[in-house]
Amino acid sequence: MYKYFEIDSVTQNRDAPIYVHDHQNLLARMHPSLLHSLPQAQEFESAPPAPVGSCLLVAQFAEIDQVIENIKNIKNTSPRCQIMLLSQYEGYKQLGVVIRSGARHCLCLQDPTEVLVAQVDQARQGKITMCQSALRALVDGLQSQAIEMQERLAELTLREKQTLEFIALGFTNKDIADQLGIAEGTVKVHVKNLLRKLGFKTRLAAASWLYAYEHGLM
Repeated sequence: MYKYFEIDSVTQNRDAPIYVHDHQNLLARMHPSLLHSLPQAQEFESAPPAPVGSCLLVAQFAEIDQVIENIKNIKNTSPRCQIMLLSQYEGYKQLGVVIRSGARHCLCLQDPTEVLVAQVDQARQGKITMCQSALRALVDGLQSQAIEMQERLAELTLREKQTLEFIALGFTNKDIADQLGIAEGTVKVHVKNLLRKLGFKTRLAAASWLYAYEHGLM
């Protein structure tokens, strides 16, 4: 479904070798002249032969989990690699997760080849490149996530919200009971209910979620 190109230099040298992994031949079919503009391209099967400086990861469909897995694999081989994601961004509601995983540039698969050639050059020079469709997907995803989080919080009762806030501060059930003036057993009920409503299995997961929400990290 996807393929990726790896460039084995962090310099701005356009003549640096490019390692290519391409099972679907997407660029050969959709942007053949882009390949021709990279005459130094070299193919590899499963992993680049050496650490690389830049990578072009091409995805035909919005396969978030697979894209993230491949980004992690590339980062394991080349921690300092700058990853350029070339894709169609409709449905990329979790593009923020993809970017946090290591994608540094987002190029649009539907853009004209000459535009992609210029953007690849810019990205290889260290200039952050983000196409409009990726920006739209990123903003839409962040807004949808914020709305979803607000809706989930709205399901909590006042006591459950207070309990969650104390959990995020590291309070034990006994501490929370003392703060709220209620029995420790009642706190345990609140904890059980809020975890169920928020969809978490542990207090730590709920606390981390609230922290990320309040600090704009999600």
